[in-house]
Amino acid sequence: MSSGTTDPAHRSRNYHPDFNVWDASMKYPFKQYVLPDRSKMTILGLFPSAITNSNSSLSRYVSKAIDYFGDSKSHVFVNENGMDFQGIVSALSEAQAHRYPVMLLGASFSYVHLLDYLKENNLTFKLPKDSRLFDTGGFKGKSRSVSPEKLFQTIQDTFDINRDHYINMYGMTEICSQCYDQNLFDFYHQLPVSYTKKAPAWVRIQILDTNTLEPVPSGKPGLIAYYDLSNWNSCLAILTEDMGVQNSTGFRLLGRIQGAEAKGCSIAVDQQLQANQN
Repeated sequence: MSSGTTDPAHRSRNYHPDFNVWDASMKYPFKQYVLPDRSKMTILGLFPSAITNSNSSLSRYVSKAIDYFGDSKSHVFVNENGMDFQGIVSALSEAQAHRYPVMLLGASFSYVHLLDYLKENNLTFKLPKDSRLFDTGGFKGKSRSVSPEKLFQTIQDTFDINRDHYINMYGMTEICSQCYDQNLFDFYHQLPVSYTKKAPAWVRIQILDTNTLEPVPSGKPGLIAYYDLSNWNSCLAILTEDMGVQNSTGFRLLGRIQGAEAKGCSIAVDQQLQANQN
């Protein structure tokens, strides 16, 4: 089910007879683009797990990432009571002291609340080499909006994680597969680093003219149409309300189309964390 941030009474649903295809469509691209250098690492989850939020595709995603690729020190630090800031600080401090890399994994606005807490407590970390930060969703919340550039800079200053080890995922409840920034793949394969997103082999992205819905030439912005063969039990194609631009290396997100409501996991986690602070 969707997060219900647009209308809690009308949450969109994507039905699955079983999760075999969904899990497979998540597992292999995650390994390729998020962990191209290793099979497991310490994953610190900053979004509720499937135990807390059983109908959320992102919660299942976080739980499966830890099941498949997390080591014994991996843990989810958000539950129905909010974010366990002290637990996160303890985990980051241990990683820093014992020099093992970690991956922070959450919705984009999870980091806004975490960074607020760390700033208030004058805490910064020098995380070990190969640590990385993973986010998904947008930079608009109910409490406020932040710019990606400001968030990137604050993350670098707080965790000592460079831009080439920051990766964003694009996905949604209505589809099974996800697309990823390819910079980690490029970095560990010693290729020129690109920050455009790549889709798995069974997904096609098309950029469409906002007026005619005809495909546009490379380099011209338009609406993102998402074709996913792993959506075998639902509709094959989704016309999103997201703007994007495509080139020879992949595609970039440009935000929501003018007039579309901001929605999704970032707003959902912002609402939850804000509510637990009040």
